[in-house]
Amino acid sequence: MLLFLTTSMSISIGIVKSSTIFRILFIILLLPNFDCRKHRLIIKNDIRSSIPITTFGFLSDGTLDVDVNSFIYHPNDLDQATVSSKFGFSLARTLSSTSLSNIKNHGFQNCILNKKADSFSNIGIVLMKFEIQNNSVLLECNSALSELRIFSTDLPLPQKISTVKTVSDHDSEHRSKKQITGISATNSRQISQKDDGIIQIDVESNNLKSLCSRNSFRLIPELAGKNQYSFKFRMIVDSVYEGLFALHFHNCFNHGNELQENKFVSVDLNIDIVEKNINSFLSAGEIPLPRLYFDLSVVFFIIGIVWFVVLKNRRQETFKIHYLMGVLVFVKAFSLLFHSINNHFISKEGFEVETWAILYYITHFLKGALLFITIVLIGTGWAFIKHILSDKDKKIFVIVIPLQVIANIADIITEESEEGALIHLYWKKIFILVDMICCGAILFPVIWSIRHLQEASTTDGKAVINLKKLILFRFFYIMIVFYIYFTRIIVYLVEITVPFNYLWLDAFFQHFATLIFFILTGYHFQPASSNPYYQLTQEEIEMDEEVLFIQPSTFTEAKKRNRDLESGAMKNLIHNSSEYD
Repeated sequence: MLLFLTTSMSISIGIVKSSTIFRILFIILLLPNFDCRKHRLIIKNDIRSSIPITTFGFLSDGTLDVDVNSFIYHPNDLDQATVSSKFGFSLARTLSSTSLSNIKNHGFQNCILNKKADSFSNIGIVLMKFEIQNNSVLLECNSALSELRIFSTDLPLPQKISTVKTVSDHDSEHRSKKQITGISATNSRQISQKDDGIIQIDVESNNLKSLCSRNSFRLIPELAGKNQYSFKFRMIVDSVYEGLFALHFHNCFNHGNELQENKFVSVDLNIDIVEKNINSFLSAGEIPLPRLYFDLSVVFFIIGIVWFVVLKNRRQETFKIHYLMGVLVFVKAFSLLFHSINNHFISKEGFEVETWAILYYITHFLKGALLFITIVLIGTGWAFIKHILSDKDKKIFVIVIPLQVIANIADIITEESEEGALIHLYWKKIFILVDMICCGAILFPVIWSIRHLQEASTTDGKAVINLKKLILFRFFYIMIVFYIYFTRIIVYLVEITVPFNYLWLDAFFQHFATLIFFILTGYHFQPASSNPYYQLTQEEIEMDEEVLFIQPSTFTEAKKRNRDLESGAMKNLIHNSSEYD
């Protein structure tokens, strides 16, 4: 089966050598493996005015641990009084992704740190402003989060941490893990104010005084004269504060209204972050995903088995493209299975197991390429009504396949990179652009086929045949357009509108739409004598053979009779087609 797949791809395209494909897959395997639940974000010389750090859905008793190991601003000779309150974090709580746009709207005209927390009426927010001059972090909590349990602590983070670097670094180590360390009994004690301003807490105690009521905590200078600082805080979510939390870093110096003579102030950040719900390291809206992906993989496996049983029973009517369609279904099933296992380990351990992650990305890469190849081949009619691709069809493959390679690489990097990393931002834009180009390009073969059949339906001898093909191609075109719009636009609208704990519906609708698309495509292009493609191909061959044996003296008369017969049949088909549309 795999040998057939390789042969089909080389025949249909002749564009990408197998060695090139394996090189690309090898590069993907060498990409740094990033985690999204226990992670480290390292930023160097960043001049962005707002940097998204993380977004996570917390349920009751969920915890967020943030350890700012190092914060440095450049240039170092800035007056501390000028620098105060120009840097800091915002921690916003909403119930859906749509409300997070309010933060951007508030910060569009003016830096968020220059506002009062109570000016944010539709969302709960905590502002953490760095008072460099006083070596403190000033907290402002609006009324929606006035009782949020957020604390400063010098306890080490008791979790494994993976490393993500967003700058060019020749360090070969791309991932580091720290062993889990329990909190000793000596560290488990009630809040006690110390001379250095750090608060040590008992994380199991319910009688903790929130920093929102204290208003500030200590910003620790690390190196004298280097403007390097550090601090830690922990947030514990009560049931009344369940929701989607977004952490951003803000640099008001580089905001449009405050930037002076293009004098940017850059920052270096080294942040360790651990996000966890009570029984899972997955965000609230992602907790059902491991089971969802597994169930969907079972469904695709069943469909794949049924499809190959049909191919076996109808071997004489089967074309090569039918086997390619079956391989696509199984690759999709394996991709979902590996994705389910990968998410299971992330949920339990907070990090992914590299073996399952690599298997998922390989199958995900192949699935994306096979999907577009299959759609284009069906759209051109290859193996159904013609066995040779035209030059125009080959050009589509030359465009689509390399772009699909880029799109899959961009998708993998976007999914695995940190939200605040520049690489995440750049590759996300590349993925959206390339994906739009690919979705538009695959429509051209179908449009060309429809236009050709419309012209051919007016000719003598094959009007009925071409009209049937035209109806089938129109339906296939509608399916592709609906599939593209649903998986790109409708799914996005679902993502930004549903409550935070139902974000798994995004993945469900996307894969369910793919399932429906596969079923409808398989039904209309199944290997059967009643299928318009196969039936019409045989009729064309028989018609051509009859024409060869007609004597010249009787050709005109026979042609006239055929035209009269097909004229009435074509009228009936046109009437049926209008009712179908």
